[in-house]
Amino acid sequence: MVKYTVCECVNPRDLEATRKFYAVKQNQGTVSVRDLARRISRETMLGLVETNAVIEALLAAVPALLAEGKLVSLGEFGSFRLTIKSDGTETPEAFNASYIVNLRPSTYCSKSLIHLTCAPKKAWIKQQDIMSS
Repeated sequence: MVKYTVCECVNPRDLEATRKFYAVKQNQGTVSVRDLARRISRETMLGLVETNAVIEALLAAVPALLAEGKLVSLGEFGSFRLTIKSDGTETPEAFNASYIVNLRPSTYCSKSLIHLTCAPKKAWIKQQDIMSS
């Protein structure tokens, strides 16, 4: 069940505006690679060692494939890609790699994953106490 608190927040664009209350998701723990491998192992015919090895290989392969300029699609889960932020130049000839400011990994959740997590909201959301910030 996803838990949240209600938090009073200031509008950063208008500090004088009336404050409003928003939901803020509470962290409910972290799942390690080993925990994930245990869970997958229980649901498949793979042993814990094999499952852990597959997950570790996936975690090593994704950054390597991104560094090769590939988009990594994980089917119904979503995809990973790199985005580039650069400064502009007056002409294409003036541009070179020194104008690239940042490379960032970006994720895209598939519509089916979004639908699975967002459709039955009332079933998995629980409000906690109100807090102010």
